[in-house]
Amino acid sequence: MSSTPGSSATGPDAESSGDTTSATTTSGRESDDTGSDTDTSADSDTDTDTDTDTEGTSTGGVLPFDCDDGQAPVRVVDGGSYDTLAEGVEAAPPDGVVQVCPGQYTGNIQLERSVTIHGAGADLVTVDGGAAATFLWTTNQATSVRMEGMTLENGTYGLFVDWPNEANGEPVLELEDMHITGSQRIGLSVQADDYFGTVELVGTTIDDVVGGMSIGSLQVGGAIHLRRITATLTDCVLENNVAQTGGGMFLAGADVTFTGGRVVSNTAVEGGGASLITTGFPGAPVPATLTIEDSDWGAGAADENQDTDVWCDAVSDAAGFLGSPTNAVCTSNGSPCCL
Repeated sequence: MSSTPGSSATGPDAESSGDTTSATTTSGRESDDTGSDTDTSADSDTDTDTDTDTEGTSTGGVLPFDCDDGQAPVRVVDGGSYDTLAEGVEAAPPDGVVQVCPGQYTGNIQLERSVTIHGAGADLVTVDGGAAATFLWTTNQATSVRMEGMTLENGTYGLFVDWPNEANGEPVLELEDMHITGSQRIGLSVQADDYFGTVELVGTTIDDVVGGMSIGSLQVGGAIHLRRITATLTDCVLENNVAQTGGGMFLAGADVTFTGGRVVSNTAVEGGGASLITTGFPGAPVPATLTIEDSDWGAGAADENQDTDVWCDAVSDAAGFLGSPTNAVCTSNGSPCCL
């Protein structure tokens, strides 16, 4: 497999109709058409039933906040209530909290300031990307975004993040109790213009993604694409995702720790069903590092990643099948997983 560091990645042409006042394009990248002219006003026509019968849900049958108080289903803490998620996110002040009651919502939402978006539960709140990026974060005006308790489905990207610089501080993205499913390119894509920024995922599942991001002639990273950042994933599941390379994860110059959880039944046609790890980029050639701690990477034929678990870009071979429990430290220069 040829090295890809010098290539540019395509990202969404980030115009969030009804959510932002101006279009935002990713810095220095060719932008894919993500259909971001989707009319988010359709959100008001979706099912936002706030019935609080939650027996058997991920919230344990009790909502984390009151949804039976007669207000609109999207609430800004210490602020107003809104019929659409786009309106609630737009109305939230910097570092504000948006609470999302059970229901179906429309995505294609630009994140322009630091915010917490707290859904009632991943099995109760669904945000539909409608063949566009469900959420986009492409401005340094936001330095901290936390999402929890939601399912993001049917977007080109479940969440696309492009951090242009650190002008307003080190950016941090946190996802907890999230489910990203059915994305047409990548479930979660986070890239930085230099080596900075932190991503933390807890109890999050990304599955049934088919596609990948275009880098040169390749389609890489079905579930997750991480570039030039630090990330920790704890008790997460990457399952049944497909890309040309790196079906579960594509790591480029990223330092990633994966603890617990499962990376199973992912497929890559040209290597790295679970993960492809590659170097950095010209001028900053930092190797990618993947640390795996007590995690299931495909124990048994039914769960194996195809065609291999880990592909290291700097060497010509792959790690084979790591199995479960897996404990390993893999780097893009081939030590020790790809020797």
